[in-house]
Amino acid sequence: MRVASWNINGIRARSERVDTWLKQREPDVVALQELRDTSGVFGRAMFAQTGYDLTQTNHVAIASREPISNVVDVMGDGRALIADTSAGPVLAVYVPNGRKAGTPQHAAKLEWLQAFTNEVSSHLVNHPQLIVAGDLNIARADLDVWAPDRYRKRNLFTNEERSALARLLGLGLVDVFRESHGEVAGLYSWWNYAHDSFNRNRGWRLDYILTTPQIASRTAHAIVDVVERSADATSDHAPLWLDLTT
Repeated sequence: MRVASWNINGIRARSERVDTWLKQREPDVVALQELRDTSGVFGRAMFAQTGYDLTQTNHVAIASREPISNVVDVMGDGRALIADTSAGPVLAVYVPNGRKAGTPQHAAKLEWLQAFTNEVSSHLVNHPQLIVAGDLNIARADLDVWAPDRYRKRNLFTNEERSALARLLGLGLVDVFRESHGEVAGLYSWWNYAHDSFNRNRGWRLDYILTTPQIASRTAHAIVDVVERSADATSDHAPLWLDLTT
């Protein structure tokens, strides 16, 4: 069972890349972010051609080889969808960026994160095998940023954001990729298009698959697909996936 997450940075701009990746990697379930497909018509048609059921908003989607059911817009703003899939309940999330520390947008991001954590807590009561997958727009620790001292007071890496992520993990969720790879630096999921950042590995780990311990114990592999990020005309985020034992 392969469960993936990917901020595709626009479904229309990345349709060929996404289609190729789905055929190569064959995930069973994918949480997608930043579709920019307001009507939903383009995304549903494209995924159907590749053999996936799809539920989506403009911000996030869940695609599955098997039918999806019981879809709920967790936050009411299209940034977090939970649905029953062949992998169990999957919650796809795209946390607001926050723009700049100290701004109203940043304060709103922190408020959103607290409300989201409360929602996840309530869902965990009924879903002991929950998977939360998406672009959290937060780097968890120093080893998740290429130059941590340079960015400590900037958006995506402030103490307030990192504390918010710690509260989410404190619900009992496991950061499966980090658990699988240990305290190894230089493992990122996002690289700016500018300044040759990818080739210089000046990246950030902003994308996560968080699971309950029951799911974490079944993880055989946790991978950031840097091969996809190296391709032409792809997203600035790399896909992340877990292979689960049955």
